[in-house]
Amino acid sequence: MKPYKIYLLMTFLLFISCSGSDDPAGSSSGLPELVLRQRMAGAISTVGKVDWYYFRAAEANTIMQVRCSSETIRPDVDLLVTVFQQDEQGNRTRLYADHAPDNGIAPADLKLNVYIDQPKDIVISVRDLMDDDASDHPYYLYVDFSAVAQGNDSFAQARELTINSDACLTDSIESIGDIDCFAFASQGGIYDLSVAFSPLSGSSVQLSVDLYNALGQRIDRQTGANLRNFELTHFLPAGVYYVQVNDSGRDDFDQGSVYSVCLNALANVEANQNDRREDAESITLAAFDSENNITGSLDYITDADWYRISLPDPSSGFRVLDLRFTGTAAKEYLVNVLDQDGEAILSHSFNGGSPEYRTLIRLDESACYFMVTPAAGQVEFQAMPYTAMVRALNIMDDAEVAPNSNDTIETADPLTPTSDPSSVTSGKIGFRGDADWYSVTVPAHADPQILEVFFEAPLSLVEYSLSIMNDSLIERLFNNHSETTATSLKTGLLIPANAQDAVYSFKVHDFQDDDGDDVTYTIRTDIRDIPAALPAAAAGSPPSGEAIQYYNEALESDADSISLYINPSSTRTFNVDNALLATAGAMQQANTPEAGLTTLTFPWVAGYVDYKGDQDWFKIDLSPLDASEDWYYEIQVELYAPATDVEYVWKFFPDVPNDGTLSNSRGSYSGFIASAGDTTVTESPVSIVTPSVDDDAFWIGDAWSGEAYFSISDFNFVTLPAGGNNPLPDDDWGGYGSAPYYFQVTLVYHPGESRPE
Repeated sequence: MKPYKIYLLMTFLLFISCSGSDDPAGSSSGLPELVLRQRMAGAISTVGKVDWYYFRAAEANTIMQVRCSSETIRPDVDLLVTVFQQDEQGNRTRLYADHAPDNGIAPADLKLNVYIDQPKDIVISVRDLMDDDASDHPYYLYVDFSAVAQGNDSFAQARELTINSDACLTDSIESIGDIDCFAFASQGGIYDLSVAFSPLSGSSVQLSVDLYNALGQRIDRQTGANLRNFELTHFLPAGVYYVQVNDSGRDDFDQGSVYSVCLNALANVEANQNDRREDAESITLAAFDSENNITGSLDYITDADWYRISLPDPSSGFRVLDLRFTGTAAKEYLVNVLDQDGEAILSHSFNGGSPEYRTLIRLDESACYFMVTPAAGQVEFQAMPYTAMVRALNIMDDAEVAPNSNDTIETADPLTPTSDPSSVTSGKIGFRGDADWYSVTVPAHADPQILEVFFEAPLSLVEYSLSIMNDSLIERLFNNHSETTATSLKTGLLIPANAQDAVYSFKVHDFQDDDGDDVTYTIRTDIRDIPAALPAAAAGSPPSGEAIQYYNEALESDADSISLYINPSSTRTFNVDNALLATAGAMQQANTPEAGLTTLTFPWVAGYVDYKGDQDWFKIDLSPLDASEDWYYEIQVELYAPATDVEYVWKFFPDVPNDGTLSNSRGSYSGFIASAGDTTVTESPVSIVTPSVDDDAFWIGDAWSGEAYFSISDFNFVTLPAGGNNPLPDDDWGGYGSAPYYFQVTLVYHPGESRPE
């Protein structure tokens, strides 16, 4: 509120509190009369309007609450409510006033609590705070009384609770600041304190339930908006305990805020038997692969079940605890594993009813603690049964046994590159948090090379992740379906020429570092030289006997490039060859295949998809061969490749904006408009002519004049042929020495017309 508004308001209130009102007849005649516990509506519908109401407060020594509320968000009127006492001569004295926040956003909700010492006439006014706004939106007035103290508002006056009684005590919050206290004596055991709150609709009371010991120390508290059932279940040593129930803010009351309090001793449940580490139940796993099944229940909110697990010593390898856990209550369990000093090794939150939780934990000591407790902050407690299985494993993994541990990049195991698929290195991600590091040293080399990495693993709990890096992360491969799909990760990287040795590192671990398994994986690397020449084309194949131009990745120029948009998070840049599809290099045949037409036959071009994600790009100029304004080209593309796991495909991209910015999508403004190739999962030779005999003509008209591009790449099956996502997309490359691609472009120039008829 601005200072001048405060000044005017105080002046106004001082004026009306010191003199009688000149409201109609200075009396209550003609005023709407409020009825106890019945809501009355009104509206400040004109500027300066003041609504007056009369109420006969017939009760004495009590609190009267006047509540004025609205349901309007961002109200125009800032409600001001004033309560007056009126004497027999009609003079009014202000008892209390309050107003909604100036220019507030939320609906008004004013509560004015006035002490009534004896029966009296009450007059209430409702107006806009500054008398300068109006609205047709209604407000609502409501009057109620609080009751006198009931006599149980302190521990000394607490009502006695009977344990295991069929008749629960009932009470209500009947006055401002009302506190209800109850007491009971524990014989030592688990007690369930249940408070069922059943207020009348619209009650503003929000219960708070507290449990105290005889020293006045609070043991537990539960409160919350719209909370109706309160369950405080605890192990209570023998002694006296108190329950305190009140409105959460002690600023609301309601005659209809009825609740009941019940107390029951719980039998046939664990009572503080293993709630401390010192009292942990002992479990011995005498031999590796031996297991023990645990059945337990968390029976009160502070319950904690401790188990001390002893494991055997390994003669070689290392010791791992295999832990499985499940809980059926619709509550949150906290699963913990601690070392012998009580230091946390694992803390896992488990939602009851979820699938079984399983993890493998490496233990350097021969014993540990397993502890289960309810997660903090839960209300309406209920018994939380659970089962667990613990098993001792002896994991044999040479890489993890000192002094050969490869858990860091500094202690990475060196790999020897090999083309032999059987010459692999084995390892295990044998426990949560395990990581295996490897490295390859690429010797200095004058020409680019290909570094290949292959990783295989059978079904496993481990969601394998393979990271490749040198000075920074280059690529990360992973399998998030490792329990249902065997892991097969691979990549090929283009290694630039380097005058010095270069070290590449590989990290193998679980995707989230929270799983392990006694399952063996294999890893292999290889370094490939890019072939200096092509193999001879197979006899009888389309390119056999023809002049063939080799697109050699090692000689690729970066003088020209394009930018290819893949998806919102990926745009790649590729170098472009400007020579192999240059018009000057094509064989031109005039009046072929008929008079007036010219055929341009480009040489066969061959190459490889040299590494994962490699694409070979070729620029072609589609401009008129003469001065014709109207013209078009027929285009024919022939693709041939021997059988290989690379699915060769070509794509054709017109570059209408002539800016070298393209999109890897069909039919978009900068995308490709034609493609063909091997889109099968079986290895077989590819021999495709586009368009085929039955296809429509493949052509480009004068409207698309300028530069265009052909690309050759691998067709990556990101979806399975039968439908559904491919968990292991098949990014392929290679074919060195046996299976390059061959493609040839032929153009037929049609002057004088812009498109086929």
